Amino acid sequence: MLVFLYLLDTPEDRDKLEQLYLAYHNKMLALAISILHDQYDAEDAVHDAFCAIARHITAIHEPLDSDRTIGYLMVTVKNCSYDILRKHKKEAVTKNEAADIPDKDDILEELCSEETYEKIVNILLDFHPLYSSVLYLHFVEELSSSEIAKRLNRKVSTVNNQLCRGKKLLIEIIRKETKKDDR
Repeated sequence: MLVFLYLLDTPEDRDKLEQLYLAYHNKMLALAISILHDQYDAEDAVHDAFCAIARHITAIHEPLDSDRTIGYLMVTVKNCSYDILRKHKKEAVTKNEAADIPDKDDILEELCSEETYEKIVNILLDFHPLYSSVLYLHFVEELSSSEIAKRLNRKVSTVNNQLCRGKKLLIEIIRKETKKDDR
């Protein structure tokens, strides 16, 4: 609670925030728990909500027990809870995509056992432009993700995502061509 109070300039604003905290903290926590289903995440959401409320405390002109003020508090904690959910979802997707990136040696073995090196390079040159440069630098020039990111002026996370998706597409194309050749 003290952290929030340091964000405020006037004693009136500090008093207003303290009263809001004491009166509605438990109600806000209950709403956050109902959305997040996790006590710790819910406490983070309430904390984030009170930080936002402290930054905009001067916007609260109504009495502290008015429906409008209570609605403002509840909407703020609800939005903070959804922000945490989105953050967790994004982290889960990133973690899953990172786990889906095949090991470089495994993918090279698979590719080399199914196709010749030149044919793979030709596929990369005709490949989707978003992925071709990243895959070419990765497989042909054997650059790391960070080196590719520097060379292409992209974020490392973007390069990793493009490598993951590009490798999946490349494997699909090679498998389709292998099936055509087997016929």
